[in-house]
Amino acid sequence: MLEEKGVIIWERPSIFICDDEPLYCEEIHRICEKTLRDMDISEAIITEGYDGKSVFEYRGKIDILILDIDMPKMDGIQVKNELHNNRSNCAIIYVTNHEERMREAFGKQVHGFVDKMELQSELPVMLKQLLEDYSNYVMIHGEYKSRDIRYIEAARDFCKLYFCDGREVLVKDKISKVSKLLSEVDFVLINRSCLVNMRMAEGIRDNIIRLYGAGLSEIELKISVRKKKEVLERWNQYKRKRMGYV
Repeated sequence: MLEEKGVIIWERPSIFICDDEPLYCEEIHRICEKTLRDMDISEAIITEGYDGKSVFEYRGKIDILILDIDMPKMDGIQVKNELHNNRSNCAIIYVTNHEERMREAFGKQVHGFVDKMELQSELPVMLKQLLEDYSNYVMIHGEYKSRDIRYIEAARDFCKLYFCDGREVLVKDKISKVSKLLSEVDFVLINRSCLVNMRMAEGIRDNIIRLYGAGLSEIELKISVRKKKEVLERWNQYKRKRMGYV
């Protein structure tokens, strides 16, 4: 039994700002406060840190990490990779003056990129989109959120859900029915029996899509010849959206 989209109530979102330049931290902090007020989200936690290690020294939960790419000792890309190894699913918004490192920084947890010279215009849009994006998911059987799923495999009249925390769950629904509903939330059918969450994808090469889950090993899934063009188009559109181009 599939259900309609759910809504997440952000009772107290936790935003961590990490930049080695305190002036940028202050500016980002002000932008976050205004954006949250405009969205009527109260009692948010906003914390600042001035190097990559501060992210891991922080004892609270981080929902959204606004992260500089270029920092001494531990840069933003190293932070992202370590968070992945630690099974963290916090969403990352990169702020940077170095567009040449955007491809290197792209990954499952990365929601988008903001130019430091355009913070006032770009960051509120990206932050609002992220909060809305996290509220955009489908509930399966009343208890499984689509955003927590890496991929889904058909098993006759059943589907097997593979979660980013390593769980595996079998539900009674056909893949065709699941695919139709989940196409609205960044899932794509890569062959007639496998449905992939593009939020969990690291990249596509030849006829293979590579997936990660928080702390899990890489998995490679085969794209059928018939589906290759559609999957590549959806993947490129998804990347452009995450990088703020659409």
